Amino acid sequence: MSKERGLASHVPSYGEAPLIRFSAIYKKQLNLAEDKDPAASVPVPLQAGNDRMTDQIQSSKPESVMGARWPQVALDRALQIEAARRNLGMAERLLEADAHVNAAPSEPRGRTALQAAAQGGHVDIIRRLLLAKADVNAAPAKFGRTAPQAAAKGGHVDIVEKLLAAGADLSPVNSVEGMTALQLAAECGHIDVVERLLAAGADVNAVPSKYGMTALQAAAGGGHINVVERLLAAEADVNAAASLYGQTALQAAAGGGHIQVFERLMAAGADVNAAASHTGRTALQAAAEGGSLQIVRRLLDAGANVNAAPAESGGLTALQAAAFGNHMDVVERLLAAGADVNAAAATSGGLTVLEAAIRCSDSEMVHRVKRAGAR
Repeated sequence: MSKERGLASHVPSYGEAPLIRFSAIYKKQLNLAEDKDPAASVPVPLQAGNDRMTDQIQSSKPESVMGARWPQVALDRALQIEAARRNLGMAERLLEADAHVNAAPSEPRGRTALQAAAQGGHVDIIRRLLLAKADVNAAPAKFGRTAPQAAAKGGHVDIVEKLLAAGADLSPVNSVEGMTALQLAAECGHIDVVERLLAAGADVNAVPSKYGMTALQAAAGGGHINVVERLLAAEADVNAAASLYGQTALQAAAGGGHIQVFERLMAAGADVNAAASHTGRTALQAAAEGGSLQIVRRLLDAGANVNAAPAESGGLTALQAAAFGNHMDVVERLLAAGADVNAAAATSGGLTVLEAAIRCSDSEMVHRVKRAGAR
């Protein structure tokens, strides 16, 4: 495939002829390759403030460049990039030049202009794009986020306010993390954004995608105690099931060693023996893998099953996990609690205790589990 054909294949909605003409003039300057960040997917002249193309846009409506009309896709992509760069003057010129404010993002990692500005926290650009009737609920690219999700993840509460005032929908689950705006804000510990989204009616118990987490699970995994407290006050389900590849809130806190969050969840009635997800860990397995002896002791005292079976794909029993992580103090505590030193490995990608000890490359650990009867 030629360079020109390759470029055109990424923008079928605009037709290939204008882009082929453009790329023939500016070879290697327009890169819409799928593995590039949108910030790189703009003609090089648009990134150089003193160059002829940029000067043409800044001074007047660009009718042509070296005899060829600017293809619409170049104007649209340029607007998205300048929105990300907080270049208000350039964004104004591009809008005057008929750049489409709601042009779809380039796949798979692109952003609309509004999504780009929301991610970067550029409130002045947001105001201008909303004035130009930017769609606050435009669908993201395959690996993108809606504008509200981008603003929430970035902790930009002022932008969240403006998007809500413009009719932002808080319910969609994005395709990157498989999470809502509230879940993203909770994951990052942005308590002010969490407060605003809850006040706007965000669903505290929204179900994430198979790769995502509920808001409480996300906050617990990050160790954000203030967010955890707020979500519990909003009646977040402390025992919401893990997604296919996720964790319960307690499992997330245990795995991260977040003792304060862990204790708060225990007080709220978290299930210490909740089943692990397809590739996950029970709370005890997660704590053992992370080497948190304090949480391991607390879970055992609360009745956690020391010999819970590993998840079918890549799972580990608590003892296997502790041996693999080379956490000798945890291994000793689990053995004292009756952990099975010869428990079967997970069906796919698992390890026996002895295999786990060998993998950790510590001869002392290998000798210890062998003395305990590992074979």
